[in-house]
Amino acid sequence: MTGVLEVSTLAIGEAAVAVDVVGVFTDPDGDTLVYSAESDTPAVVSVIMVEAIVSLEGVTAGVATVTATAQDPSGRRPVWP
Repeated sequence: MTGVLEVSTLAIGEAAVAVDVVGVFTDPDGDTLVYSAESDTPAVVSVIMVEAIVSLEGVTAGVATVTATAQDPSGRRPVWP
């Protein structure tokens, strides 16, 4: 399951913005989900994922989309609201 994170503006050279994705996805049978995230333009926004925290940092001016993904280890599909 994937979803786009809603962060409208990042300042270049300033502290990263942290987004906790634990509450963003739900699992129908309560399994612990495995998360990942990536930027479609890493030269504009760098992404670091640690457990369920996505850290976003502005690198250069531009527009980028960051997509978060949740995977259920049992193979069932997580739910994006």
